[in-house]
Order: sequence, then C-alpha cells, then structure tokens
Amino acid sequence: MWAFAIFPLVLFMFCVPAVAEVRGEFNSKAVLSESGLSQLEQNLTPSFSLSGDKFRFYSEYRLRIETIDELEPEQFTEPSSSDLSKRMNINDYLEFEVREFFIDGYIDDFFLKLGKQQVVWGQSDGLRVLDVVNPLNYREFILTEFDERRIPLWTVSIETSIGQWQLQTVWVPDQTYDNLPDLRTGATFAFTSPLYVPSTPANQIVNLAEPKASGKIIKDSDVGFRLSTFTNDGWDTGIVYFYHFRDNPVLSRSISNFDVTIEQAYKRSHLIGISASNALGDFILRSEVGYSTNVHYLTDWANSSVDYRVSPQLAGVLGIDYQGISNVFLSGQVFANHITSFSDDIVRKQTEIQYTLRYEQTFENETWTATIQNIQSINRGDGLLQFSINHQYSSVLILTFGADAFYGNNEGLFGQFKSEDRVHFSLNYSF
Repeated sequence: MWAFAIFPLVLFMFCVPAVAEVRGEFNSKAVLSESGLSQLEQNLTPSFSLSGDKFRFYSEYRLRIETIDELEPEQFTEPSSSDLSKRMNINDYLEFEVREFFIDGYIDDFFLKLGKQQVVWGQSDGLRVLDVVNPLNYREFILTEFDERRIPLWTVSIETSIGQWQLQTVWVPDQTYDNLPDLRTGATFAFTSPLYVPSTPANQIVNLAEPKASGKIIKDSDVGFRLSTFTNDGWDTGIVYFYHFRDNPVLSRSISNFDVTIEQAYKRSHLIGISASNALGDFILRSEVGYSTNVHYLTDWANSSVDYRVSPQLAGVLGIDYQGISNVFLSGQVFANHITSFSDDIVRKQTEIQYTLRYEQTFENETWTATIQNIQSINRGDGLLQFSINHQYSSVLILTFGADAFYGNNEGLFGQFKSEDRVHFSLNYSF
C-alpha cells in the first residue's frame, strides 16, 4: 500500500508547477425491507487530483461504515478480486477501498491513461451489451447506478486519432471479476434462481470451491480496442473488439461418494460489436450488437450428463430516448440475447428478451426530480419496478427517497428477489 502514497509525490516532480484539488462526497443511506431496517451505511468518498502542464494525477477512495449489513453479512474475502483491487476490511463494520488511481495526459498525439479506472463502452442504460471491460459488484443486485456498480480495474488505455476515427486501445492485466453475494452467508441478493444456481440431490453434501484466477498477469490479460467516429450526418458509431475472461464463473461438478464439489472457473471469449446513436429531432436512437464466442451455459444437472454447454452468443439492444416535452425525459430499450447453438438441456431459453422503460421529470427549477423505471423479462414475466424522488436542497446537499419492488416467478432473474422489496432514504453531501 506504500506505493499509493509515494506515487503522487513522484508524479508531482514531473508536474511542477501543479495545482492540487481535494473534493469528495458523504452519503448516508438507510434501507427498510420486510424484516425491518436491513441496511444502514455511511460512505465517505474523497478524491484528490494534482494537475500539471502535461499530466494529471487523480485518485478516489471510499470509506464505508455499515452499522447494519445484510448485503455482505460476514467479512468478505473477495476471491474474485486481484490482490491490488481487493477492498480492505478494517473491522466488522468498516472497509476501505481505492476506487480510482491513475495518471493521464498527452504524449505527442497519444492520450495515455494509466492506473485503476473505469472504461465505458456502449450506448445502453441499466443493462449492458458492449460495456464489459469492467466487472460489476452485485452487492445490491442492479439497484444502483452503473458508475457505482462498476469495479474499476488497473488498466493501460491509449487513445489516438486515425483520420476521422478515434482509436482507444486497452490492456487490462487486473484479474478481477464480478463480485457475487455469497448464498452461504445469507446475503440479501445472493442468487437462488436455477438459471444461475444448479440443483443437486438432497442427500449429497455440496461444497462450493472458491473461484480462482490463474495469476499469469501477462498471458491472461484482457486486451481490446474501440474504433469510433462522429459522421457529418450526426451518427456516433463505434466498432469494438475485446479478448477477455468473462466475468461470471463457469460452474462444474466433481462427485466423490456422497460429496459434490462445485468448481468455479473463468473462461475466455472474443467479443466483436458495433454501436451507433444519433439525435433525430426530439428523439435519440441508440443501438448495439455484440457477438461473443465460447459462452458457457448452465445445464439442468438433474437431467443432463454435462455441466454446461458452449455456444456463441448474439446480443443486442435498441433504445429510443425522447425529450420533446419540457422537463420530461422518456426512454425505452429492448434487449435480446440469443444462443446460436442451442441444446434442450440448457436451463435458459434460446432467446431471452428484456425491456426497460424510464420516465423522469424535474420540478421547481430542476430542484426536484422524480424517476420511475421498469425492467422486465418478456420470457418469464418477472421484473423490477423502481421509483425515486430527489431534492436538490442546496448546491451541495441532495436528499433522496426511493422504493424498489420485484415481481414474478421466483425462478427468474428478478423474481428470485420478490421477497426483497424495499424503501430507501439517503443524504448526499458534496464538498
């Protein structure tokens, strides 16, 4: 950890004269569910930047105090995270995390960004097709904003212009993957749906092995590029290629007498995708298509001789935003995910379709904002309905009240949490 203190000082020698800035946020959040007060936490998120003539250093940290914690009830070990990206347990209630830590700046015609950061690709909102460089933290499922859910990774990003195109190349040696709540600890949003948790015979003892990365930093790095351009007729288009380990582990079983051990391993995939968006009057059209190789799909273990099937995957999203009414924002998206080589023993459907609808309106000179959002699976009819209203009390203080309601079959992605409806209150102070 000493490097985190030395690095800004070394950078400072190259940035003189430099301008330092300290900013931050304090957030206090309380959540009520059927069981009563289920979450009470305070987050202090300070940031420090140092800007010189050629380079900038930026860092952001988070100190979280959880007085009541049903999201991660026991001290976490984060087996899905690399050593440099793990959160630090200070005690049972207090954790520390380095959220971002990078330098950026120009060297001739190249813009370099080196360090722990988020890389955002794609045009979709809420769910994702091409925005897969950073893994996600599912401690609150998908109830928080993407910027909060993304796990920043140690990354080298280089951008340059090639004619009318902008090329971004990324190298990600950080072997950190999705943070999934642990069912064994009773975590609120631990997955229980048979889409993600295989069934095993009741008379067998089941052991879950921890997922492990290979540790071969160079050989097993993720690497890719995004080539983008903005045309004269208003189209913002991009071409994406990413060679990576998929962030959700592949499950397999080994049986010894009456003991079953479920192994978790990360598998490689190539992603090739295209995105396009354009403003057409009061409408904004957004679209993405992605083709992934070697995607592993869980089978019905009770009736299948294999643990998973491997197939390419074709995914896409079409979204339309409308801002033709004063102080109102409307958005709709349709997501489709198709298994090109399907087998009947796969637990999910060959084509999964979901939609999202969002209504947002501001009041009183934009000091009040009300938002309603619905996400639903077409195949199973389960979904999530969210409502929030926030008040910009002052330039530095925002008060928020919200509610999240799940519905549908408990075997679905959203329906599995239908007993976890909640209301939440938060205060956010910026400094």
